[in-house]
Amino acid sequence: MGLGNPGKKYEVSRHNAGFIVVDELVKRVGAEWREDSSRFEALTAKTVIAGEECLVIKPQTFMNVSGRSVQKAAAYFKIPVNDVVVLYDDIDVPAGKVKVRTAGGHGGHNGVRSIIECLGSAEFPRVKLGVGKPLEATFQVAVADWVLAPMGVQELGNMKSVMADEALLRLKNLFQGSRSSGPGN
Repeated sequence: MGLGNPGKKYEVSRHNAGFIVVDELVKRVGAEWREDSSRFEALTAKTVIAGEECLVIKPQTFMNVSGRSVQKAAAYFKIPVNDVVVLYDDIDVPAGKVKVRTAGGHGGHNGVRSIIECLGSAEFPRVKLGVGKPLEATFQVAVADWVLAPMGVQELGNMKSVMADEALLRLKNLFQGSRSSGPGN
């Protein structure tokens, strides 16, 4: 699941890092988005990513209620919580960097908070896409204004190439780890 806000206004904002990266991954494998508004309140794409069959989801709700989409899709397809992988922007990760956590709290991210509330668990992997923080010493910008502001051409290009490559590598590692950590391993 890639997190973001629907609509042109937010299309290239830092808060849409999850949308941007999953768009790039879906494009790379030649899959197409399908509108599942009535069923999941989301765009979905069924494809293979990093050698695994995946249902990729872009909620078409706003960020703060994105958990509704993942909960509906996970229930419908009987996807266990620990197989839900969420890609999202993180201000505590330096811009351009990608980090993975296999579980944990929401860290102040309202989209992740919504997912935890709707799934009733925080035991799902996350791919954190670093957008950095505003430089407070240089200018005063509220965090909400920072993440909702459009990215520059270079920052967006880096997200679609370098960060998408790194996210794909991290997904491969997550998927390989989940296969080797099953019963009896």
